[in-house]
Amino acid sequence: MSISCHLYDQFEIAIMKHQKVKLSFHANKPDFVGYLKDLQTREGKEFVITESSDEICLDDVTDITVV
Repeated sequence: MSISCHLYDQFEIAIMKHQKVKLSFHANKPDFVGYLKDLQTREGKEFVITESSDEICLDDVTDITVV
């Protein structure tokens, strides 16, 4: 499953502006709140890299909100 262009754009803006965000996920995975550092694509999957160098698969994200 891939994410919408609009959602991807929100990731890029949050990274460029160094905005603190909340990411919501499918299922019962807890929300992420923090800063994002980069976007990467590997083996056909897209990931966002957090400031603490954690990788989050964009397929799992349902929403991004600036906090």
